[in-house]
Amino acid sequence: MCGSLTFCGYVWAVLSVLVAASTSVGYYFADWLDGDPKFQGQDPSNFTRLENVTIDVKFTFSTFRRCNHWDTGGRCDDGAAYCINRECGRYYDFSGSRGIPSAAWQAGAILGGIACGLLILVALTAIFAFFIKGIFNKYVAGICGFLQALAGASMVVTVLIYPIGWEAELVRDEACGPEADRYKLGDCTLGWAFWLSVGSAVFALLAACLSPAARKDTESLYSRGYTI
Repeated sequence: MCGSLTFCGYVWAVLSVLVAASTSVGYYFADWLDGDPKFQGQDPSNFTRLENVTIDVKFTFSTFRRCNHWDTGGRCDDGAAYCINRECGRYYDFSGSRGIPSAAWQAGAILGGIACGLLILVALTAIFAFFIKGIFNKYVAGICGFLQALAGASMVVTVLIYPIGWEAELVRDEACGPEADRYKLGDCTLGWAFWLSVGSAVFALLAACLSPAARKDTESLYSRGYTI
């Protein structure tokens, strides 16, 4: 394999690809916050109109996607007044009454998307550096390290501000209950995608630290000013 990387560089390249993949997976899946379904912030069993609703799933929320939610009227297959829509998808809008329910989550959705894009770009560069000699010089190494540090910092900010959104009315009414608030989970728990994003942020910063040692020193004696 005739690439542009040192042994440490190959470790960096593999780590870069894994971090890009894990960050993208964590960003995409909605399992950041999990909670048993609530109706108006209470246990659905407290409402006689919901006694025929089968509650066998959790409601999950991330910065820009969610899984499972209450549906009403004609959208219920059996004609019931209420049912649970067992689907995953983006919020209807970025903001507004049916949009992302928190400004913190809106910011996190943007920062997380930027982080994924930057890490994917660095991962592609790392793959090329495996096989193409001379492509990974000190300038490219510096740029890759900077982009990974920027992406890692973006993900750190995302996971730190994400708990601000737990105070949102939608989250409290449908999953976490009235006790939920900023940095207070209420009846919810943190899901695997949140922890994956935390780990991805840490390893993105680690990859940024490794990038300066990833390139081979390809300067010749002539380029250093030596003569024969």
